Formats: sequence, C-alpha cells, structure tokens
Amino acid sequence: MKTGRNLSVDALTVEKVDAYSVEAVEKQTRQSLEQMGHTLPWDNTDNRLGRPGPGVPFTRLKGPLRATHEWDEHGNLVKKGCK
Repeated sequence: MKTGRNLSVDALTVEKVDAYSVEAVEKQTRQSLEQMGHTLPWDNTDNRLGRPGPGVPFTRLKGPLRATHEWDEHGNLVKKGCK
C-alpha cells in the first residue's frame, strides 16, 4: 500500500568477532548515530524513552509487563484499564 512517505535506509554489516559482544557494537552504533543528531525513538535501552517496555510500539510485551500494561491506540504503553 502506498503511504506517500519516502523511506531511506542505511544498512551496516558487522562481522562478529570474539573481542566484541553484540551489545558493545550496538552501543557504539547508538552513540555514533546520536552524535550525528539522530534521536532513535525506537530504542529503549536502559529506559532511555522514559517508560517501561520495548521501544517499538505494538510489539509483544514480556511476561510481567504484559500482565500489567498494554499498548493504546497511539502506540503508548499504558497500565491496563487506563486507555
């Protein structure tokens, strides 16, 4: 379906080496993108978005969070019964 939006994607290939964990590579990539001025609104590492849960709206919630929270119609994570 056409949405009238343009999409630009940069893809990076990172070889896995024992010297670096995946988390270390993600951290370095995140820092580099932020230094370039990107906000990374889908990245909720260490609750950087100021709320619990995953950064990408409408993804499946894990155990305890799924029992107490749900996504509202705008993609905000809210306590169940507070929509």
